Amino acid sequence: MKCISCQSLISRNDKIQLLGNAEYERLDFEIMEALIGGRIHECPNCKEKIVFEKGAIDYNIKNDKNEKLSKEAAEHYAENRCRCPRCKIDFCTGCKLGPYHIGKTCEAAKQYAVAKRCKYDDTVISNKNKGPADDVCNNLECITTYKTACTKVLKCGHKCWGCKGEKTCPPCIEKTCVNYVNKYDQDSGSYCNICFTEGLGNSPVVLLSCNHYVHFKCIETRLKKKWVGPKITFNHCLCPQCNSWVDCPSVPEIQDIIVENKNLFDTICKMALDRLKFEGLDKDARLTNPNSKWYKNNLQFALNSISYYMCYECKKPYFAGLRECGENPIVDNNNPNREYDPKDLICGAHANIAGVAGISECKIRGKDFIEYKCKFCCNIASWFCWGSTHFCEDCHARQCKGDYVSKYSRDKLPKCNPAKCPVKVKHPDNGEEFALGCSVCRNNNENVKNF
Repeated sequence: MKCISCQSLISRNDKIQLLGNAEYERLDFEIMEALIGGRIHECPNCKEKIVFEKGAIDYNIKNDKNEKLSKEAAEHYAENRCRCPRCKIDFCTGCKLGPYHIGKTCEAAKQYAVAKRCKYDDTVISNKNKGPADDVCNNLECITTYKTACTKVLKCGHKCWGCKGEKTCPPCIEKTCVNYVNKYDQDSGSYCNICFTEGLGNSPVVLLSCNHYVHFKCIETRLKKKWVGPKITFNHCLCPQCNSWVDCPSVPEIQDIIVENKNLFDTICKMALDRLKFEGLDKDARLTNPNSKWYKNNLQFALNSISYYMCYECKKPYFAGLRECGENPIVDNNNPNREYDPKDLICGAHANIAGVAGISECKIRGKDFIEYKCKFCCNIASWFCWGSTHFCEDCHARQCKGDYVSKYSRDKLPKCNPAKCPVKVKHPDNGEEFALGCSVCRNNNENVKNF
């Protein structure tokens, strides 16, 4: 473009100075749009200018409910769905709404955008499906969720995002709220870091002491379900974002479960340290080597070296054998997802077999601390299967994989080397059940002479 008077080219800065930035951008956009046939569109989110090309029609495309789109909806999708390369949002070039309203017409999408919707599943609320509150529909799952929600109104005017029974309400997580303050930039649209399927605003939340938000129902389920696999671990007690031990004093219902898990952890720690001495592992060179990660760290070493299971009968932890040191003292990475029958996890006190050789009852402590040897090798048993047979972890794993050690003849089973025998007790040849006696007494060397 040239100046009428001097015929000099007018620079971009001159145009902006004359028209103002907003007017210049508008005119520039209209000129470009006219030149290339109306194919330039502005992203409604970040205002990026995009040259749009219609896509190929796919009549097999499905919506977010896995339902196949109608012929008209599939054609509208190909002709109007645009993805912004800058902010990655999908929007409609027809009505400029984002994200793109897949399966809906532009008019239906506009009505949906201004309609009153359920805060939990986004269903449009009408007189026919209104639930227990103005912003809750009559869907059974939404009603159940509402019953766990706090019904207070925050000072900012928004309803509390927390749960029923909380001592204090968490701060508002509506990002547009003037009172929104969040250390980790979590808001109502952010995914819960436990389920990763719903936004924080789709279900009541709790604020952990580490300042991370999670769904109330998600953290409750995670803590009650506890560990995965037979070995007692405490990964479920760690915040999924920062790995710190979870703490939630503002919600007594959750805090009570946390305390229960913490008490179990303390019990396992004490048992592991006692067992460390009994097995002689407190003399391990790694504990005195300054270059070792276990240097002067007996507790972490014990937790990584020793396994404990939960007895199905008495609901108390019991020693389940030694294992190789891993990386995390409270997270088990040793095939944690394999299936097992909890009924096979029985401590020595509840796994008695009539007439078995050895000492199956302590004169001092009864049956509370009785241990058994694996029937098929020289390790301490951790599984009690079929109500008659003790397995150690390794032999049980072989049995489950089809290597049926229970069918081996005695001459095919490993022979005991007394100098290296893990149970430290004289016992019958492998292939026979044997009670090792009281682990506490063995630890105190009080009944060694009876074996």
